[in-house]
Amino acid sequence: MIRLFAGHALVVDEEGRSQTLDFDSLRDELARCFAERGVVETWLAEHVACIVEERVRERHRHAPGVLARHEIDEMVIAAVRAVGFADVAELYATARGITEALPKPDGLPGAWGEERLRHQLADVLQLPEAVVQSQLPKLAGALTRLGFSEVNDVLLREVALHLVAGAAEGKEDVGRDVVVRLFPDEHWAARFDGETGVLMGAGVLRVPPVSAALPRARVEFDIEQFGRHLGPPPLLEMQLLTSLPLAARALRSILRDVRAEICSLRSSAAVHPAQVILRGSDALLAHQIQPLCARDAHGFLADVRNCFEREVCSAAEFEVLLSLR
Repeated sequence: MIRLFAGHALVVDEEGRSQTLDFDSLRDELARCFAERGVVETWLAEHVACIVEERVRERHRHAPGVLARHEIDEMVIAAVRAVGFADVAELYATARGITEALPKPDGLPGAWGEERLRHQLADVLQLPEAVVQSQLPKLAGALTRLGFSEVNDVLLREVALHLVAGAAEGKEDVGRDVVVRLFPDEHWAARFDGETGVLMGAGVLRVPPVSAALPRARVEFDIEQFGRHLGPPPLLEMQLLTSLPLAARALRSILRDVRAEICSLRSSAAVHPAQVILRGSDALLAHQIQPLCARDAHGFLADVRNCFEREVCSAAEFEVLLSLR
């Protein structure tokens, strides 16, 4: 079973042993796997960890107390494979001591054609249209060369992901960045002005890369950088708390715009919650704010969280998950 806490979960395995699953630790473990396979997209580890956290919360909402560690591993492996890195998923499974293949969806073999191939590439894998157009004839050619007149969806996706990964590693026009990211790095840089633009320029607000395969609207808020933005230390806690609502509303505005743009390209993304990640609370308490005892520090962080829940989660017209890092 699982009980959720801020940033981690208590998992009980089949033998009744409990262990803490920290999403930061999961991210770090994934980062090592991506790095060992030579993947330079360092943000993918954080993205997969957030996808797993989202799915864990969803499962807990519908069936509290019924989630084992192996189910979390299945979520991780499925997400890593979905973003196009089956080799990283295999390495993660090995590191976790998973020797048997994880269950795959059932699927009876059936005849394939352009419409079915396009559905798998565009709707299931949610690849960008440019990638779909370039890989569609290659996928059809590969299936023909392999002699498959009929194929199930699982194998079809495996062949497609293999081709996409090969295109990214080769010298074709479709590069890894195009396959993996829905938007280029500079996409959001000039989109916001005023106080919002100032906060982004100061490193307080950040829009992480958006996955092409599993797109999510996500904005990060670095509260330590927000303290630096307000002035030199030590700051009074009320000084920060009274300035926080305006910044939280700026974040909500960015999150709404990011989500709208994602949904304009991927309508299926509208069913998933957006996510806000709060970072830097330990560094803020250690370096930016006047010293607080443990009890007061806990109360201060609760006030920070309540502000974001009020100004972002409750005020947004879509579901928003709030995560502490």
